[in-house]
Amino acid sequence: MSSSNMPTKPNTPLPDRIPRPSETEIPRDQDAVKRAASPVATLSSHVDPWPHYIMSGACAGAGLYSYNTMRNPRVAGFAGLFSLSYLFAGRLVITGYPQLGYDIGTLTSAGLLATAIPAARATGDAYSVAMSALGGISAAANLIKSYQQRTGLPKEMHETRHNMPTKPNTPLPDRIPRPSETEIPRDQDAVKRAASPVATLSSHVDPWPHYIMSGACAGAGLYSYNTMRNPRVAGFAGLFSLSYLFAGRLVITGYPQLGYDIGTLTSAGLLATAIPAARATGDAYSVAMSALGGISAAANLIKSYQQRTGLPKEMHETRQ
Repeated sequence: MSSSNMPTKPNTPLPDRIPRPSETEIPRDQDAVKRAASPVATLSSHVDPWPHYIMSGACAGAGLYSYNTMRNPRVAGFAGLFSLSYLFAGRLVITGYPQLGYDIGTLTSAGLLATAIPAARATGDAYSVAMSALGGISAAANLIKSYQQRTGLPKEMHETRHNMPTKPNTPLPDRIPRPSETEIPRDQDAVKRAASPVATLSSHVDPWPHYIMSGACAGAGLYSYNTMRNPRVAGFAGLFSLSYLFAGRLVITGYPQLGYDIGTLTSAGLLATAIPAARATGDAYSVAMSALGGISAAANLIKSYQQRTGLPKEMHETRQ
């Protein structure tokens, strides 16, 4: 995209420091919870209202599935209502009423969870498990943005510049850069554009998601051993915990491709273990681990592919 900068005035004194390319970081003048929520708020600001429209389509599909396959017109009616509600919320977000849009998105996601989780626990149906996961993600994102609309918190990720001193007699640049914005590169196909925010977010927050998954798998192992009395599943969970921990270390110690490959394989193993358990028992912990495994598998696969091909291109700055 072309950029337009403002010309300098004649005889403008040379600045003491010339700005280097900037980096994006999470503001540190807020508590740990808000720092953790900052990437979600930033990502939402760049991709909304498309997640609302995706949820609208998913709920419409769930309605058709419930009516035609499960023969449950009541659930199908709820799904249709959620679909329209997400669509309406997305329109509000981009037509000047973002707070109301995020409020409706939060309430709709809560309703979806109240409908999908009992169905997932009762039947273990894959569609119900998937809608439970999507509802949880949507509820968290909409709640964060709704809170942000009221309080201005969490603060979004911002640019930090690392300047270098100018050399004596360095000629003044013809143009002085204006503030920049971040956007998704358009010179790639639709799938890679959709994956670009995930790749960008991963570059800023890794390896912490791997460590979080390591802790979640350790907790799942304890739960499986002590509550479900299943040492086999507990053993797998412990193995996944160590594998995520190792993958995270590789990512930040100079072997990112290998780290993301191990993260992808570990997530696939977690899904192969958790989804059958979720379908068989409908246990909330199994459903949650299935959801986390799916998110982790997608993110690690995108980054693994990016390490090999350079695609998807990450979100970049454009000058005003």
